Amino acid sequence: MDKASGQDVVRLEKELLTSPTRANAARLELLFHPEFTEVGRSGRLWSRKQIIAGLLSEDEWPKVATEDWNVQELSHKVVMVTYQARQGLRVSRHVSIWIRGKAGLQLRYHHATIVPDVALSR
Repeated sequence: MDKASGQDVVRLEKELLTSPTRANAARLELLFHPEFTEVGRSGRLWSRKQIIAGLLSEDEWPKVATEDWNVQELSHKVVMVTYQARQGLRVSRHVSIWIRGKAGLQLRYHHATIVPDVALSR
């Protein structure tokens, strides 16, 4: 994978963490693949329609800090990205699968998992 492709996926992933994008129906329709699904931090399975409706109904999205980015090309048209996100005290790990197609890069699958507080689990 060329460096530009990896940077494009990270840029798009970060864009989805911003309020302006999350409130823009046309942009969300473009970014989410028609067959998009997500397993959320709660473990719930979400469809494309449910995710877009949920994002559009959100209040202002708090700033998210991200780290530990890793981008891998699984095939010429498929890219996987993993990262860790932090919102206040909540930390979660994420994996996304992006597909290159006629519409450009589109998010096909996303999974998020809460990182348990080690201090509370002892």
